[in-house]
Amino acid sequence: MAVRLFNELRLPDVPGLPQMREGSGDWFRDIVAAVFGSVDPATRERYIREFFVLVSKGNSKTTNSAGLMLVAMLMIHRPRAEYLFVGPTQAISDLAFAQAVGMIEADPELKRRFHVREHLKEIVDRLRKSKLKVKTFDLNILTGPRPVGVLIDELHLLGEHPATASVLTQIRGGMEKSPESFLIIITTQSVKPPAGAFREELNYARGIRDGRLQ
Repeated sequence: MAVRLFNELRLPDVPGLPQMREGSGDWFRDIVAAVFGSVDPATRERYIREFFVLVSKGNSKTTNSAGLMLVAMLMIHRPRAEYLFVGPTQAISDLAFAQAVGMIEADPELKRRFHVREHLKEIVDRLRKSKLKVKTFDLNILTGPRPVGVLIDELHLLGEHPATASVLTQIRGGMEKSPESFLIIITTQSVKPPAGAFREELNYARGIRDGRLQ
């Protein structure tokens, strides 16, 4: 169901507004399937809570990720849930928000369902009263939330920021309140050797991948 919803979203900045079934790669549909297919539909318990995605540049990951967060708002039934899309820079955050808004405006049903609050970089679900907030990385903004879903874009740009590890701890602590909550870190590789929180998260993800860690 999640993949079907994702495929029906439209690319807002491409002539003809093609659907994501044509404008997105299968590699990202696999991520959508994993995120939403790892939840028990009866108990809402999530079996995979965290996802680390390392991709090469030029794969439209920010646009794809904006679409995934809209799908989360449609798929997860918790009322008044909070979702966060966190970008390392204002430019990346603005792009993510613009793409999400464009997808909504390109679909009459989504336009009726969601209310866009441009001045707050916020999208509100009129049905469940949940909110998707698009934020630039800031310790004061990201301390203390209790989000159901969080996507962090380009963690490698935040790797050496002294507050990054603390913010990730805060986010993970807030997620414990919801059994269906998830954290997605999606990033390209850093030009310099991985450092700080980015290196720690990368090494942990590789340990899981290789079977060295659980």
